[in-house]
Parts: sequence; C-alpha cells; structure tokens
Amino acid sequence: MHPSPPITRRRFHRQALAGAALACGAAGRSVAASGDRPRIRTITQGPAHHWFGYYDKLQFSQDDRFVLTNRVGFEHRSPLADDVIEVGMIDTESRDEWIPLGTSKAWCWQQGCTLQWLPGHASKVIWNDRERDRFPDVMAPDETGVTHVDLETGTERLIVSHHEVATTGEVMRNGPDSKHHVYHLLHSPNGRRFIMLHRWTLGEGGFLTRLLTAETDGSGLRIVIPNGYASHFVWRDDGHILSQSKGWLGNKNWGNFLFADEAAAVVEEVGKDVLDPGGHFSYFSNQDWLVSDTYPKGPERLQTPHLYQISTNRRIDLGSFPCPKEYQGEWRVDTHPRVSRTEKWVCIDSPHNGAGRQLHLIDIRGLMG
Repeated sequence: MHPSPPITRRRFHRQALAGAALACGAAGRSVAASGDRPRIRTITQGPAHHWFGYYDKLQFSQDDRFVLTNRVGFEHRSPLADDVIEVGMIDTESRDEWIPLGTSKAWCWQQGCTLQWLPGHASKVIWNDRERDRFPDVMAPDETGVTHVDLETGTERLIVSHHEVATTGEVMRNGPDSKHHVYHLLHSPNGRRFIMLHRWTLGEGGFLTRLLTAETDGSGLRIVIPNGYASHFVWRDDGHILSQSKGWLGNKNWGNFLFADEAAAVVEEVGKDVLDPGGHFSYFSNQDWLVSDTYPKGPERLQTPHLYQISTNRRIDLGSFPCPKEYQGEWRVDTHPRVSRTEKWVCIDSPHNGAGRQLHLIDIRGLMG
C-alpha cells in the first residue's frame, strides 16, 4: 500500500508512511569498483534527475529500506520562483521503485528542500515549502530569523531575529548594505541547543560567516567561531562541534577543527593533511570514524568520498567519481555523503555515470574493522 497524500503544516510537510510494505526481493544495479574499492549501486535513473542534497539530514528510514530523494526534470540553471520539484523515496527492496510523497517550491541545488526523516519517528518525513516571499530588501529584519514551529499544532514563534544576530558580538566589516541571514540549523544530539551559521555580505563582494549556538528557546546565544570563517560542521556530541574554519592553532589555511560549545573554545585540529579540509563530514556512532568527501580535483574533476579514523589518522577512499565540467557554481553536484542508519551504506549524489545527478549507494561493510 502506498502512503497517503502529505499533510501540510504551514511551512512544513509531514508524511505518514506506516504500512508502506511492498513484498519483493532486492534488485539494483550493483558494480564492483576496481582494486579494493567497495561495491557501488545506483538506485535512481534518468530521464529525471535525482539528488538528496545536504549531508547532515536523515536520508534513510530506520531499517535502511527507504531512501529519500528529490526529483526534477532539468539541470544547469538556477531555480525560478515557479519551479516545483517532486519529493519521494526509493524502495531499495522493491526494484528501487520511486514512491512519490509530495512537491516543494522552496529548494536549491545544494540543499534540496532539506528533506529528511523526522528524528525519532519511523514513519514521518518533513521538508520545506514556500508560503510567500517576505522582507527581501531589509538588511537585518526584526520580523524574521529562527522560528520555532510546533509540528502538531502549526503554532510558530520567532526565537532569534536576524537583527539580534547582526547586533550580537563583533560583526567585522559590517556595512549599511550588508545583508544578514542565518541558515544551516542543526540540533545537538540531546536536542537542547542548536547551531546556526550567521552570514553577511560585504560591500566589496563576498561574505563572512560566524558559527553560533543557542538554546532551543533562543536564549543563551553563544558565538563559537567569531572570526568570520566558518563552514561545514557537525555536532560530535552535546558539548563539541567539528567545523571547518581557518586561523586556529597556527594554521592560516582552512582545516577541520574541534570546538567546545563555548565562546571561541577551539580544542584541536582533526586530520590535518589527511582528512580533506573542504569536505562534508559526518560522525559514525562510535565517534572514532568520519565520512567525508572532496570537491572536484584535477583535470578529470574527481570527487572522492572517504572514511577517516580519528584515532589512527587513517583515510579510506571509497571511489573517485568524475564530475563533468558543466556542474559548477550554484548547480554543482557535491557528493555530500550520508551514512545509513545501520551504518552499512553511504549514499552520494553524483553525475559520473552520464545520466545526470543520481543517487548511488556505496557498500562500506567490513571497511572499518
């Protein structure tokens, strides 16, 4: 039985998936990579283009059977206001069948519509949709920012405004035309605090970014990375954050640094010269292993997802995937590796097989012994 249509809750969609049981053996397109590389299985195919987006969201169902994905019919241009993407999931135990869940008009190529399984639920999915356009010309508005939403009632309240963030602490090189916004929210494992990136534009072009944390009611606002150089991040545990930054511990370049959830409290640099300094990383449950990736490198523009063991400073590459040169800038395809719930699979987005952006599963069983 296929799921019922999605239930709309203001800016969010929720989808009940109970009873989505299709009895069929697993079937997929599985290929063995060269040498000691793991097996790779492509679970989506054209003519539509499929991708999940960012690396810090729950893509797999609790039993790893259903894999969430976005789907669209075009590539290589910016989304327009009326461009709608489909939202659905792949049943990996039923010939990789596409199961539609709904649509979204609030999306981008890098993050999709922040589609994910609702944490703590086995049968609910959540994603963003757009109600209307508001406040585009205000540089740091009081009326927008981080909003707390009750998914059961739809009640919402603003807990941290853009104006509050833009006037907290030192905001270097801030000018009258600097546009401020917060994004990339991520709860701590215990759900008591959350991360946000505060980004603002510079008059001469470009931008700077700080990393802040706060309680879930918006109180206790704390600037963890104040110097304007913060990028990919993830919670290691409730008190520590692994984030890319630069200018710490004698390293003037970008690197991966572990911070305590305190003001400018850097602890150590992780994986210097081994773990890629520009990758998108996630911890495994034992906190000794990470999965990450690279941006396209070399004349073949190879992207290399990899595992990394912290205790031994060991890296295991999972494959090298050529990314055609037309995938650049805003509509590039980062692999954004996501670990399955059982930690047997890593899913990546990649256009390497000539069919546009598609989802590929990498079998990592036995690699971290």
